[in-house]
Amino acid sequence: MAADKAWTVANFGGLASDALYAAIVAEPDVRAGILAQPRVAAFPGGVGIVVDGHLVGAIGASGGSAAQDKLVAAAGAAAVAGVG
Repeated sequence: MAADKAWTVANFGGLASDALYAAIVAEPDVRAGILAQPRVAAFPGGVGIVVDGHLVGAIGASGGSAAQDKLVAAAGAAAVAGVG
């Protein structure tokens, strides 16, 4: 699941996986179409890795609560990007 969260972020231009869901939640047909695609994981735990303003990758975390996954992914992305 973590890999799918990272894949989702990387393939949706760096949009965090939970932000993707927030963007499509009010559009039932769009939501159904996007969520039916293989590998799309639109819930917390996927975060982009940004270096010098450029998306260079993504990280996903899974296995905890939604809040824990989001926190762990954000910390991992910050560590890889050299922030903090």
